[in-house]
Amino acid sequence: AQWYALATALPGDELDVITADLAGGIADPNQMKRRLGREIVDLYHDPGSGIAAEAAFDALFKRGEVPDDVDEHPLGPDDPVFLPALLAEAGLVTSNGEGRRMIDQGAVKVAGARVEGFEIERARLAGAVVQVGKRRFIRLV
Repeated sequence: AQWYALATALPGDELDVITADLAGGIADPNQMKRRLGREIVDLYHDPGSGIAAEAAFDALFKRGEVPDDVDEHPLGPDDPVFLPALLAEAGLVTSNGEGRRMIDQGAVKVAGARVEGFEIERARLAGAVVQVGKRRFIRLV
């Protein structure tokens, strides 16, 4: 409840209700945390942008969807493509070695399918979204 007082512009009577609901076990802590996030985003951005940020979070982390604003990276002419080098070139990993490790761990997906092996046909990559882990994406063009 103290974060509502410190990080939002909610009126005092609403803060009292939130504090009482949390102390009494009436409020769902997860829902209160999500509301706090919406309030903070609304405070520092446009009103209503907290709902949009929450929807984007749910799409990415709850439903595993690809974000709308994925950066694009050019796909070179080589066929087959050495994927660890492409991941490093695109900035999704720091080195070819890290790219190999991420592929070996099953953390790399092309068009939603896990990648096995380091070389991939160029046709499979053209226009595809490549994902490394949960948060790093690139669209190959």
